[in-house]
Amino acid sequence: MQASLVWLYGKLTHHALHYEFTYGSLNLIETSSKLSLLGSLLSVAGPLYTLWLQWRGKVDLATSSLLILLIVMLTGKVFSPQYLIWVAPIVAYVGEAHIKWLLPWTTISLLTTLIYPFLYDLQDLQDAPFNRAFFPSTILRNLLFLGFVIAILVYSARKNVVVPLANDRSDTKAAPVAIRRLFIQASDS
Repeated sequence: MQASLVWLYGKLTHHALHYEFTYGSLNLIETSSKLSLLGSLLSVAGPLYTLWLQWRGKVDLATSSLLILLIVMLTGKVFSPQYLIWVAPIVAYVGEAHIKWLLPWTTISLLTTLIYPFLYDLQDLQDAPFNRAFFPSTILRNLLFLGFVIAILVYSARKNVVVPLANDRSDTKAAPVAIRRLFIQASDS
């Protein structure tokens, strides 16, 4: 995602972009550390927010694990196509094979397949960024990926959690699950 932002920033501000081929991969060199700092902050804040949602009982363990993996993939400096394959079973499990989950994930996966291996194999790897379709398709994929993660986070944050008290049949909104359980244990003693 960060490389997409750097490329977009470079195109909008007409700054020269620098590419390096190191360690068997093509890297877009960032001249400003602001995007790197933003990525680092989001890579910490995203999982912490997810854990907070889990503590409040708004997401279960599987959804929390999926969100943390997706956030790390999204904010990391390296993105490999096989990451999508590794996470696909968790997406199918958490999304319960619902079309609202499968359609965006399939689109993200198909765009990734277009990018790698097809756009990479059209020419020498070092020339891939100069292919007119390379960065636009990468940005589209990354924006869909970002939207997918944000949609899960927003849906999870808005979800109401109701934990009934012992012998209480009211449908009032419950306090966070952990606090509610402590309250129940204290009243039973």
